[in-house]
Amino acid sequence: EEHNQNVKKVEEKEKTHNENVQKIEARKIERAANVKKWIQANYRRKSNEDDGSYFKRICSKTVSTDEEYIERMKQVRETFTNLDVWYSEQYLSETRSFYSLVYAKKSTESEEQYYSRLVTKETFETDQNCARRIYILHIIYPSLPLWYEEKYYSIVKAFYNIYYRKEQSESDEVYLQRVFTKCTGETEENFWKRVKLVQKTFSDYQCWYNKEYLQKLDVCKGVSEVKSEAELKKKVESEKESEESEEARKAKLACLQVFFKSSKKSSKKVQTTEESQEEEVSYGSSSRCQ
Repeated sequence: EEHNQNVKKVEEKEKTHNENVQKIEARKIERAANVKKWIQANYRRKSNEDDGSYFKRICSKTVSTDEEYIERMKQVRETFTNLDVWYSEQYLSETRSFYSLVYAKKSTESEEQYYSRLVTKETFETDQNCARRIYILHIIYPSLPLWYEEKYYSIVKAFYNIYYRKEQSESDEVYLQRVFTKCTGETEENFWKRVKLVQKTFSDYQCWYNKEYLQKLDVCKGVSEVKSEAELKKKVESEKESEESEEARKAKLACLQVFFKSSKKSSKKVQTTEESQEEEVSYGSSSRCQ
């Protein structure tokens, strides 16, 4: 009898505990819903606001601490997920402070953990917006080895696969101009290393294997007249008196040599952004953007 009473007491305690947990969770859900309603009411665009004034208002730091600012900005971003302000270089002056705080390296993170966090898709992001946001981080942190070094390619590959995929509306020339345009803050060496990784990501693209395109790229004007790979190597190596470092010249040569080679996969159809949309994979909050 005493045993049964003890069992009953334990069961009642467990029941009370579970009920309390449910109440706490219900209050959390209710609070989150109220916060979202408040954010929607106070941070929606006003009828007299254009993009610039609206984005400036919602990104202004009106709280006293960085922690409060980060929390408020996270809530605004999760509520108004598709605003260009989060993904466009045009509005970087508004988002730089927030991104610099929320995506700064933590003292507890290794390099790999930090880089993986930068390219992890947020729960509210589409794959395309994830890639656009990562590009903004590239601008804010232009010297991170993540963007350029071969040993981190497996981490950043998914970003390159979306952001630098050739669009159906792009001609080869327009596509190459986009890839061969320096990113904000990119050094000469890192520029060539980044282009090399793009070439690696899309090795099936036939535009890499036509040396005539060298004549149409501004960054390649110095080698636009060369006729062979040997002549290219000689030309690049002769630039030792320029401001380029030895590593920059090596990276440049590795990129440009491709234009004098034949594609080994010429029969494979190249997918464009639009053609690959149906095969796009859905990713959760713990997945890398790809």
